[in-house]
Amino acid sequence: MPTERKIKQVQELNDKLSNCSIAIATDPTGIDGNTMTQLRNIMDQHQVEYRMVKNTLAYISSDTVEKPKLRDIIEGPTILAIGYDDPVIVAKAVAECVRNSQDVLAIKGALMGQDILDAAQIKTLANLPPKDQLLAMLLGQLQSPITKLVTVLNGPLNGLANVLTQRLNQLDSQVTKS
Repeated sequence: MPTERKIKQVQELNDKLSNCSIAIATDPTGIDGNTMTQLRNIMDQHQVEYRMVKNTLAYISSDTVEKPKLRDIIEGPTILAIGYDDPVIVAKAVAECVRNSQDVLAIKGALMGQDILDAAQIKTLANLPPKDQLLAMLLGQLQSPITKLVTVLNGPLNGLANVLTQRLNQLDSQVTKS
């Protein structure tokens, strides 16, 4: 019979997994207490939730929130890095933790949406610019052809305006001489 505490833990994990954009599973085996405190501080700075999960409770929760692929990345001691907004920020935070732990912290995999990512894909994700910067770059790429089109379409009008202005100046100079 499950205890009240375990039922509450599963419900909390259900809420987190159903609302997260990415959950990265890491293996903390071999990490000392001081390093773990540093890793938690890094995660807090990036606003990433970093929590140890019991495998059986994670399996129950993954089935409940209909993310059964999460079972594939949870095996042995597992700490989940859970992010709710930009998956790139979570991947960057985990990559920074791996560097700070001198590669003792191992990435098992990640669940992004319904897709499983391996450690190499997470490192690639960590090298991407943040979502806001990517959107700005996309907007710039979309605006560039439109700006060029407007410039080309305005060319004949600008030329006509220049010709008329020069002719007006010519007429003004002729009237002034007379």
